[in-house]
Amino acid sequence: MLLLWSLIFLILKTEGAPCGSKYPAPCKCDFDSHEKVRSVNCTDAGLTEFPDVDLSVRTLDLSGNRITRLTKLDGGKIFKDLLSLTLNDCQTEHIADDFFELFPSVNIVKLKGNKLTRLPNISSSSSVILDMTHNLVSRVNNFSNPTLTSLYLDSNRLTVLHQNDLNNLPTLKVLTLMFNSIEKIHEDALSPAISHLSLGSNKLTEVPALNNLQTSLLSLSIEKNRLQNFDNVLRYSNLENCTMASNAIKHFPQNQPRGLRSAIRVLVLSQNSIDAICKDDFEMFPKLYYLQLSENAISYSALIP
Repeated sequence: MLLLWSLIFLILKTEGAPCGSKYPAPCKCDFDSHEKVRSVNCTDAGLTEFPDVDLSVRTLDLSGNRITRLTKLDGGKIFKDLLSLTLNDCQTEHIADDFFELFPSVNIVKLKGNKLTRLPNISSSSSVILDMTHNLVSRVNNFSNPTLTSLYLDSNRLTVLHQNDLNNLPTLKVLTLMFNSIEKIHEDALSPAISHLSLGSNKLTEVPALNNLQTSLLSLSIEKNRLQNFDNVLRYSNLENCTMASNAIKHFPQNQPRGLRSAIRVLVLSQNSIDAICKDDFEMFPKLYYLQLSENAISYSALIP
């Protein structure tokens, strides 16, 4: 029984406990066995500037405050242990170019729901995941980062991706650009390292022909656009999963080179305008094992042998 109460006391002490006088009252902290602060949660704490937190902190959540500007702190502090920084819904409008020099090892940065118009300069020795969903970014202007692996730019104000806009990202694997107003993507706009690309809910009229992704792209999601065909998916020799639901596609690729074969295994074409299919349509997809064609205009008589 004594051991049980000791464990309960330890849990209450180390997880979600008050942080002490150094932090605002709403903040909660987790401590390690040596009483070092490892995690700080200061969500909705009424902060208007970046707080002076312990150097030992590994995860820091400041969501729901009103920190409109992020600038480098005075005193030369460097938070070498910080791995995760969350600043969602902080009405942040500006991030100084040298701000992320404070966190040389950060690998998760969440900046959702702010008023940022450009991507931040993150200098980290670790692989980085950056979430910029629900901001005001309309241009990315040849953005570069040597360690960025995942970039989430959903629900911004992008309309066009120009040449090399997201090409200088040698480690980028995942890129999501859903819920923008993208009408055009330059053929050399994206990094050749990208394997998963999401373009749903934009204004594209054709599948982008992306030179750098012809062998790297494994998954493509481009639902709820204005596609009328999907011929360009055949450019991606290793593409396995392709979702193009809710477009205006009328038919399978036509007039393709004889012998052309796709690696696609999962193909989603629901809610389009396809009215007929035939056996030859599937010869280009020898590895296909899942096909979704619901809510098209296909009738039994249109299944041409």
